[in-house]
Amino acid sequence: MVDALRPDVLVLDVFMPRLGGDQVLHELRSKESPLKVIILTAGPTPELHETLHQRPDALLYKSATCETICEQIVSLARGEDWSFGQANLERAMVLACSRVKLNHREQVVLELTAAGLKLHEIGEHLSVSKSVIGAHLQGIREKLEVRTTAAAVARAYDVGLLSRQLWS
Repeated sequence: MVDALRPDVLVLDVFMPRLGGDQVLHELRSKESPLKVIILTAGPTPELHETLHQRPDALLYKSATCETICEQIVSLARGEDWSFGQANLERAMVLACSRVKLNHREQVVLELTAAGLKLHEIGEHLSVSKSVIGAHLQGIREKLEVRTTAAAVARAYDVGLLSRQLWS
C-alpha cells in the first residue's frame, strides 16, 4: 500500500496483525525509502528494541493524545528538525544502547520477583535453594547498578526488561 499511496509520513504500531512494525520498517529502509516513519508503542518491549535498530524517525507512546500524534505527523511532513516524537526516540535509543543483558535464569528470577514471589517461593518454583536465588538477585542488582531488589525491579521496567501489563 505504501508504494501505491506514497504517503509522506507513515505511523506504524510495533505490534500489527501480519507484519510487525519492525518488519515493515526494515523493508522500507532496505529500499532506501525517503518515507518518514513514526513508531507507536505502549512502552519498552523487546520488539521495540528491535524496531529501533531500523531507524524510525520518531517514537510516540499510545498514551499520546490525538493532537500530539497529528502534530508529530505534520512536523515530520514539513521536515522540521526537532519534535516531541524525536525526543522520545532519542531517549529510547539511549536506553536501547545501554540495555542490560540478563541471562535466561536471571530474567526468570526477575520476572518472578516482579510478580511478588518471595525468595523461597522462587526457589521452590525453580527447584533451587533460596541462596541460589539470592545470588541471582545480587547479579541482577549489579547489572542494573542498583542497591535493592525493589530498585532493580523498577529499573527493569524503565529499561524494558520487564513490561507492564495494562490489565494488572
